[in-house]
Amino acid sequence: MKLKNKNIYGVIHKWVKDRKLKLKYCERCKKLNCKLELSNNSQKYKKDINDYEWLCRKCHNLKDKNIKKTNTKIRRINLKYKNNYYIKTNGKSSKKYYYKNKVQLLKQCKLYRIENKEKIRLQKKKYSKLYYKKNKGKIKDYIKIYRKNYKDKISKQNKLYYKKNKEKILRYQGLYREKLKLRGNKNGI
Repeated sequence: MKLKNKNIYGVIHKWVKDRKLKLKYCERCKKLNCKLELSNNSQKYKKDINDYEWLCRKCHNLKDKNIKKTNTKIRRINLKYKNNYYIKTNGKSSKKYYYKNKVQLLKQCKLYRIENKEKIRLQKKKYSKLYYKKNKGKIKDYIKIYRKNYKDKISKQNKLYYKKNKEKILRYQGLYREKLKLRGNKNGI
């Protein structure tokens, strides 16, 4: 149950903390020397000391999950990476849930990518354009440095590409020259 006024929640917890003796162990798992939190049993937040217990974080979370039974959601954080999905439970990442249901979640992600392929492509394009606008100088500097350091590698790649696609390249060059000639004739040159 959620309280309408959050101040009441804090006030009641403080009232219980002042009156209920803090133990050195969790009341459920009996674990010693761990961080303890006050947990409400009835979820009605009464001013009753017996309605609260000191639990370790793990037991408290398990108890809350059993009460709420929240649905997990898969959210896309960043579209730049293929499988960068994030599972959320109660606003926190749940690694255990992910590893237990990894295959099912990956299938869901794959289906999402297939169904929304065009949408993802457009978002990638949009983000890459925004990134380029913000970091234009950095990118140009990086490209200059790369070309300077890898001249030999780039020239080898270009030669290989030319050998493989020689006919295509010559065809396009011929078409381009013809276009230039046509433009020159139109302008009276």
